Amino acid sequence: MKLKTNISRRSVLAGAGAVAGLIGNGCSSAQPSPAPGFSPLWPVDGRTVLRGATLVQRIRDSQIDGAGGDNQLRFLIPHYEYADFEALAGTGANLVNLSLPGLWQSQAPYAPDPQMIEALLQTLEMCRAAGLFATIGFRTGPGRSEFVFHRTSADTWFPASLINDEIWRRDEAQAAWGGMCVEAAGLLAGRTEVAGFTPMVEPEPEMAGVAADVWADMCWQMTPAIRASAPDLPLLVSPPGFGNPSRLDTMGMPNIEGVVWNVHDYSPFNYTHQPESGPGIALPENDGMMFAQRLAGTKRLGGGLPLYMGEFGAVRWAPDSQTYWHNRISAFEAAGINWGAFRWPSSETVYEAGDDNFTLGRQDMPAALAAVWAARSRFSHRPASGRAQRQALRPRQAAGD
Repeated sequence: MKLKTNISRRSVLAGAGAVAGLIGNGCSSAQPSPAPGFSPLWPVDGRTVLRGATLVQRIRDSQIDGAGGDNQLRFLIPHYEYADFEALAGTGANLVNLSLPGLWQSQAPYAPDPQMIEALLQTLEMCRAAGLFATIGFRTGPGRSEFVFHRTSADTWFPASLINDEIWRRDEAQAAWGGMCVEAAGLLAGRTEVAGFTPMVEPEPEMAGVAADVWADMCWQMTPAIRASAPDLPLLVSPPGFGNPSRLDTMGMPNIEGVVWNVHDYSPFNYTHQPESGPGIALPENDGMMFAQRLAGTKRLGGGLPLYMGEFGAVRWAPDSQTYWHNRISAFEAAGINWGAFRWPSSETVYEAGDDNFTLGRQDMPAALAAVWAARSRFSHRPASGRAQRQALRPRQAAGD
């Protein structure tokens, strides 16, 4: 199904110009109680509303990844089919956190990418048809490539020359990133399946040798124009340090309404990221208590704004991973925090065979997580999705089936 968009080069340049000016001037029947003045999906207090998983995609590079096939979405890796979203919804989840390439190219002159715009809209159609809310975050865009997330692997599976982090040093790139986000917000505005928009996934200025407050300055300079483009769109803002909860203190308070803090937690790191061939690092005995305390501290740093745990997870071979998942999800539920576990698998079997360390949804999914998820999620409300839409996205069966 091909979807039309209203994104043009002229509108893109207008959006970038607006942000450059700012920089120069300094479902179900049971609905949750709304946060004062904003979205009912993100209450400050009360029960958890959104539960689900994260998926991550990047633009396929034929030199690294090989050809992608004929499907419109196969220029993204890994490739997701509608059945993948149905499977996620089938677990009881009502949320997918889309960590995606941005809608503009990373290299100057920072032109819009029509193929990525098309892919985003088609992905949102699949989310809505499956009955999933979606949060959308941009990993890449003007002056920032996917490979900033993989610095330690430079010159192994990709050349170091693909690392592009000029976003932190070039005013032109920052203005263009803001323009991309303004245009994206207008594209997302009014879509009932969209639960929120993250302007940048895991900001990492310090990895590029730049002070952390560069991100705060850049963020709050673009947010008024984003809010003007989409008055009712929740804005999910991450702190620096790759979304580290302890770095919220570098952000200050927002200059617009409707901001949710989007943090990521992979602690204790030596447990969550331990190698498969290692000795097996045990989860601390008091892990649950320590995590609940850290979460309470993060809420205090957040200054009373809603909190979103957009990513968390551990390698599937970590000892006693059932306890890890149980501790985290129980803490989120007790604190009334929305969450997206890392990571939901795709239909791209070759890719998944070599990159499933954190993957949920397979036969090795911890039984404790499955039980907690099912118990907590069965009452979740969902965006409206019609039967005709679902049928249109499912593969057609052969005659006589």
